[in-house]
Formats: sequence, C-alpha cells, structure tokens
Amino acid sequence: MTKIMVGYKKGIFYNPNNTLKRGIYILTIKEKDGENDKSSNLDRENIYRINVGVYKKTFINLFEKVILFQFAP
Repeated sequence: MTKIMVGYKKGIFYNPNNTLKRGIYILTIKEKDGENDKSSNLDRENIYRINVGVYKKTFINLFEKVILFQFAP
C-alpha cells in the first residue's frame, strides 16, 4: 500500500508491483474542491469528504439498516 499526499487530497492506494495503470484507491480524504469536483462544496471550514473503497456486499452489511430506515414508507 502506498500513501499519497497531493495538495488538498490525501489517500492510500494499492498497486502491487505497479501492475495496475492507476492502482486501487482504498481511502481518500479531500479537504477542498478541485477543478473538476466542486459539487461537494468542500471549501468550507472543517468540512472534508472521505471515500472508502469496499465491496458492495460489505457496504450492504454495514449500512443496510440505515438504508432501509431512510427509505421506509
């Protein structure tokens, strides 16, 4: 695993022996909006966006109750 820190973006990605063109991002943290990404409105004090790469099944196992609660009739 490799840690990256580029300006307002920090993250961890996996690329065994550099076999993948871009690697697989496991975790990214953005501290402000970028040129191609302004919709998160991150240019506010103490606001961040965290992205965590998990399999769909893992996501459902972790958050299924939250999803069902939010969309219950």
